[in-house]
Amino acid sequence: MKSLFLKAFVGLSLLGLGLGAYYQPLKQNPVVNNKLKTIEVLSLLETEQAYELVLRNVSNKHINGYSISLGNGASRTVDMSVGEKTVGPGEQFKVALPHRADILPPTIRYVVFDDGSGDGDLAGIAELQDRRDGRAEQLKRILVSLNRHVSTGDLVSLKSEIKAMPEEQKVGRSIFYLQGQRNAKEDTLLALDKIDKTKINDELTSLADRTSKMLRKTSVKQ
Repeated sequence: MKSLFLKAFVGLSLLGLGLGAYYQPLKQNPVVNNKLKTIEVLSLLETEQAYELVLRNVSNKHINGYSISLGNGASRTVDMSVGEKTVGPGEQFKVALPHRADILPPTIRYVVFDDGSGDGDLAGIAELQDRRDGRAEQLKRILVSLNRHVSTGDLVSLKSEIKAMPEEQKVGRSIFYLQGQRNAKEDTLLALDKIDKTKINDELTSLADRTSKMLRKTSVKQ
């Protein structure tokens, strides 16, 4: 009886240890470099797939872009001006970083706000603004073509026009200005590939409306 009880106890103990290991809290690494007054670092958690960086916007403005530099020299830059979301005052947001030891420690490089101002690395902020300006320049051309083809529904001609649009580097601008122009073309062509061919006119009207909104957001300057 004692032997049976001992085996049962050991079995339950091992089972408990197994469950404990399975449900153990995620490992936390608090090392994050941050000199920005507008961002608060809440945590850096290591999961099985990634490092999850949790930040809070402690400014009174909406964030629509940010950049995190990594320990291996790479960076993670997000431009939210191409979408609908921003990070409002007091809101938290998560940044997924590669699950590699050489990305540590991450550094909060900069944030950009929806009024065109920013906090952090001035050179990085200028690069993002160059990308946005290049995108805006190309979106103006794209919007003209979209509006013209809403009535014709000629997708083949529309795609040809967009592909042929120039990608022009301006004096005094970084390479990111050219990349912004290229990104605008690539994103629009991808959107055209995904539209419902049974209602082309409605789809083109919707895409033109989204492009117009994006142009207004991208064109905001400090």
